[in-house]
Amino acid sequence: MFYATVTVAAFIMLAKYLAWEFDIKVSLRRNWIYLFAIFIISVTAVSISYLLNSIYGNFIQHMFGGGAAVGIGYYYLIKQLNYRPNWRIELVMLIGLVSILGNLNEVTEFAADLFGIAMFSIDRFDTWRDIVANTAGVLLVYIIARLCFWINKQN
Repeated sequence: MFYATVTVAAFIMLAKYLAWEFDIKVSLRRNWIYLFAIFIISVTAVSISYLLNSIYGNFIQHMFGGGAAVGIGYYYLIKQLNYRPNWRIELVMLIGLVSILGNLNEVTEFAADLFGIAMFSIDRFDTWRDIVANTAGVLLVYIIARLCFWINKQN
């Protein structure tokens, strides 16, 4: 629950910051469904991770709680800012955002391990699996979003 709340709060703060930076008005009530989706997906991913308590659970947590949540957060941001990039720029921005946030997460996990606060690494491939899972999650959201945009365009 804490992880999901922090993720939602981070995207709200990022939207507010970008609105200030670009001198745009944003409303927290507008596009709230994206924040709700981030919260539900994050809570579900963490819950499944604890239930499975294995490499697979960790992969699911990073794929959905990391990559997919970041992907949905990205679409929340572009909706809030009323920005519509072409598909190539969108793909680069999505992978860039998930990479930045994934690296921050991995550095935080490393610091926690280093200082004896908590142990996050399952084995020596843990970080690589996490990066792959984050990227897979964001690409899944991207493909679903592109399909939705295409279907809406057809109607």
